[in-house]
Parts: sequence; structure tokens; C-alpha cells
Amino acid sequence: MWSTLTWKGRLVVSLRHRPGRTGATTFTTIDAFTHRLTGLTPEDVVKINVFLTDMDDFEEMNRVYASRFVEPFPARTTIGVASLPLGSNIEIDLIAQRR
Repeated sequence: MWSTLTWKGRLVVSLRHRPGRTGATTFTTIDAFTHRLTGLTPEDVVKINVFLTDMDDFEEMNRVYASRFVEPFPARTTIGVASLPLGSNIEIDLIAQRR
């Protein structure tokens, strides 16, 4: 697993690769980003990009996404890819804005 966290003024960008179950990875990535790493809340997230090596995992990822955010949901792009670094099956990057 590896992750990066970059602040640019009031914006923060985080990128995380992690091998493991898609749902658990989605949950821990969002949780770590919003609570542990930045002190922000899920309501501060404005955009999420998700890359999956198996689009059959979309439903599991989407269930967790829907449980962690409320309407209006952050904008999201989900893309199926052939492979990811470090053998990961999911990559998530989030963009949030500090209020």
C-alpha cells in the first residue's frame, strides 16, 4: 500500500493504492482520508476517481461509496483498467476542499 497527500491552499488531493478486498479498501481509504489524515469530513470531498482492475467489483465499491457519503454525492469517475501498481485491484484518489 502507498498513499500521497498534497495540500494546495484549501484543496487537498489524496491518492491511495492498496491490495485487498474492494469494499474494505474503499471504506478504509475514505475513512483514513476524511478522519485520520486530514481532519476533513466526507462532506468536504468534492471529487473521487476510482480505478478498478475488475469492473465486477463496481457494485461492492459503489455500496461502500453510498454508505460513506450523503446527497449531493461528490462527483465520481470510475474507470476499468488492465492493471495497477503494486498488484492493487483498486486505486482511489479524492479531492476535498477545506471550508
